[in-house]
Amino acid sequence: MTKLPGLIVGALLVSSGIAAVGHAVAAGPPSPPQLVAAYGSAVVDGERAVVHTVSVVRPGESPAAVAAASIAAQGARPISKAEFT
Repeated sequence: MTKLPGLIVGALLVSSGIAAVGHAVAAGPPSPPQLVAAYGSAVVDGERAVVHTVSVVRPGESPAAVAAASIAAQGARPISKAEFT
């Protein structure tokens, strides 16, 4: 009867390990980082300059918000589609 608690603990550890491995396999490999590119416009020494940034979008972040923040961090404003023509 003294071996029964040890067997129960051993069985629980093995089943926990199988569940953990199964969860890791089910989750799959991590997804690659997402990148966002953005164009902006700034005035440098009285001349209009085009600013181009490439930023990493972390999980849970909005690509549009990351793009806007990266352009603003350069002291630029976003370029509208109409300005490309």
